[in-house]
Amino acid sequence: MADEKVFFEFSPSSKMLIPFALGKALLWMVFIFFLFGGLSLFLLLPVLVFSFVWNHFLLKTFRYKVTDKGVYSQGGILMKENKFVPFFKVTDTVVSQDIVSQLFGVWTVGIQTAGAGGNNVPEIQFFGVEDPAPVEDKVRVLIEQNSGRKRALNE
Repeated sequence: MADEKVFFEFSPSSKMLIPFALGKALLWMVFIFFLFGGLSLFLLLPVLVFSFVWNHFLLKTFRYKVTDKGVYSQGGILMKENKFVPFFKVTDTVVSQDIVSQLFGVWTVGIQTAGAGGNNVPEIQFFGVEDPAPVEDKVRVLIEQNSGRKRALNE
């Protein structure tokens, strides 16, 4: 990693906190509803507060990096995850924005590989990207530059 040229290094936008926390709080509320047979108001506020505090710290752990060698993603609190995908394995990028992300002006940039086991799920996802175009454009250029390396490895 020392001899790599870093093009982008960033964390998710702080705008991501509200949709991320509300989504997880909703899941917890559904769980509590089925566990206790209803939602009590005294559980609602602690679930919302916990969700916002937890997700605030969780989002601060995520770091994304695009270098001349590949794409890095790391983050997590209880389960830390470090991923690296070299460009000769990357096949495509996917930029998406669900309805909640549209309200907050953030995007998800997905990095896909051929070895995803038939799934259409990106190998690495950059959540909370405010301007995905420069990241996507650079990754596509680097995929093209490394496509010759991919062919050489297959021969």
